[in-house]
Amino acid sequence: MKDGDDHLRLRAQDLEDLTVIGAMVQDALAPAGDMRLLKETRQFVMVLNRFRWEKAGEEGPYSRIHSGLRFDGVQRVQFRGIDWHDPEKIMSFLTIAYSDDPAGEYETVVIHFAGGAAIRIMVDSLQCALDDLGDPWPTQWKPGHEDD
Repeated sequence: MKDGDDHLRLRAQDLEDLTVIGAMVQDALAPAGDMRLLKETRQFVMVLNRFRWEKAGEEGPYSRIHSGLRFDGVQRVQFRGIDWHDPEKIMSFLTIAYSDDPAGEYETVVIHFAGGAAIRIMVDSLQCALDDLGDPWPTQWKPGHEDD
């Protein structure tokens, strides 16, 4: 990373912060093998191939960058629809949802992927970080979304 680069370094401690991170990681690509629960440090981490929405104009140029997404204070993680036997399987990031546990035991973050896959992360309190890693590279493709 060169001095003066405009890499993202975002932190989330509430829903408003997490909404910003969710917007920045929408349409990111993540191999199943690049997601880990680090039990000893109580962290869930994943490496993303992130589309740089903050740099994308209507007609480009477009770019992607590797980014690290981390959740701290993790108590439990549950997975749905992720094939761990295929670590090269690319997951397409849709959105992040967040809710407080009404019983007050844990707060819950749910990462939704295309195709119905999801990761539910139970945390003591919301502590999330998104950090860009390395240098961006050009791409000619801007992710598209159909209007509802």
